[in-house]
Amino acid sequence: MPSRPSKRLLLSCLLAIALLPTWAHADRPLLYAVRPGDALSLIAERFGITVAELRTWNGIEGDRILVGQELRLAPEGATPPTAPSAESTTPPSSEAATATESPAPAPSPAAEPVVAAPERSRAARPQPNGVSYQVRPGDTLSGIAVRLGVEVSVLLEHNDGLDPNRIRAGQRIFVPEARPAVDLEVERGDSLARIAARHEVSVAEILRWNPAVRRHGLRAGRTIRLYTNVPLSRSESVGLPYNGSLINPEPLPDHPLYVVREASRAFGTLETVRWIRDAFEVVRRQHPAGPRVRIHDLSDSDGGALRDHRSHQSGRDADIAFFRRHCAQNECGFGNTTPAQLDVRRQWALFHAWLVSGRVEAIFIDYSLQQPLYEYARSQGATPAQLRDWFQYPRGQNHAFGIIRHFPHHRDHLHVRFVCPDTDRECRAGWRFAHAH
Repeated sequence: MPSRPSKRLLLSCLLAIALLPTWAHADRPLLYAVRPGDALSLIAERFGITVAELRTWNGIEGDRILVGQELRLAPEGATPPTAPSAESTTPPSSEAATATESPAPAPSPAAEPVVAAPERSRAARPQPNGVSYQVRPGDTLSGIAVRLGVEVSVLLEHNDGLDPNRIRAGQRIFVPEARPAVDLEVERGDSLARIAARHEVSVAEILRWNPAVRRHGLRAGRTIRLYTNVPLSRSESVGLPYNGSLINPEPLPDHPLYVVREASRAFGTLETVRWIRDAFEVVRRQHPAGPRVRIHDLSDSDGGALRDHRSHQSGRDADIAFFRRHCAQNECGFGNTTPAQLDVRRQWALFHAWLVSGRVEAIFIDYSLQQPLYEYARSQGATPAQLRDWFQYPRGQNHAFGIIRHFPHHRDHLHVRFVCPDTDRECRAGWRFAHAH
């Protein structure tokens, strides 16, 4: 039987142990080894703690951490988590092993301990192009969203019963329409704004996906990770529109509002064909009922000189019929068009989509057709500065400025010339109007 002093010593030890901080997060490790690309903010978000806590627990001043450095994820003296189940301690071999390109299977109740009822554990509205993600130890919902390029709200919307504050290792989360990952090499002259616009993401998203960019800035030659549905362009516009070539040309895709005269002469850069289709989609949304227009020539399937044209060599030119008020068989082909015959609303919707995006170098039409478009644009809120930049009218058909400008023999169709794609370093602007066609 222990003596009274021994009892007092035992009670003191038990009391000291009881007063030690407890670790409520059984799915969070006590220590974490810093990996390449990590930042305090990213680690804090991943493990559901704050940057201030990380600094306090690890005696860090500022934000500098080193690859391989061990960081405490709990206050000193916290008791370690109890051994998790075998299911939660088996780490996936890689991220690819936890996200499979298939609809999420209905998990068993044991695989979804957070969800009260098994029938609620599957996604509310599974989509065929989604992925099933298996939660790993240390994951947070916001970290999963960042990693897979989606918003947290999207994950909550498509996973009934999902608690953003309670996810566990082994749990499966359905990720609808996850954007594919793209590794992009930064080129000299690139900027965050330009990359974001080109790939239809935001600057904030790029910084969230690439913490090193936030710390060190954008550097030529470095590779950054994006999540985007916009493919990396393999096409390349080389040289001038009237003295150039087209590498890896892309065919113009179909659209309800246009018909292509000859498919073998309807190739361009990826950007050109997307910009044409995107602008026609704007017209379709604004004016659902209406005729189709005929598209004649972009560039040849192998680039270079195109029969009957001086330009159209580098994948940035297109000849397109005008929208007219009355077209035979609901299709507007090439034909001399007067201001009264021009369908100004639809034609301006097409031009405006290109102009506000900064995608066009020039739009060549007959000078007589500029006035109705100019007046309609002004009625729709175009500013004086925009009108000066966009139109040659009313300064005369020989005036040097204006994206929409006169060129002979363009009363029956428009000729649009798009800007050089950002990625095409050998592309050259073609401001020689004598070579417009």
